[in-house]
Amino acid sequence: MIPLLTPLLTPLETACTKFVAKAPAGVDSLVNQVGGYIAWGVGLLLGISVLVGIGSIVAGRLFGMQHSSKVGVISLVVAAISAVCLAVLPAVIGSLWNGTITC
Repeated sequence: MIPLLTPLLTPLETACTKFVAKAPAGVDSLVNQVGGYIAWGVGLLLGISVLVGIGSIVAGRLFGMQHSSKVGVISLVVAAISAVCLAVLPAVIGSLWNGTITC
């Protein structure tokens, strides 16, 4: 550290060692409601993407369009990867950040 800046930075370091982020009172129900809406919306979009992928495969086979079938398979693979990420990422993010911000 630069010796000239030490007197200026020391109070900042002591003030910013631990800052606990807290939401205002009564916000928990609203946060849970919005989180539920987001979870249902993502699940609905995931289901729609699976149906579109299956439809694309069937249409490609019926009408002899190989590219449509390939796109359908790719969309099913992307939907599967998205479902795994949807299940895993919230737990990973929750374990990395426990509500305390350290400067």
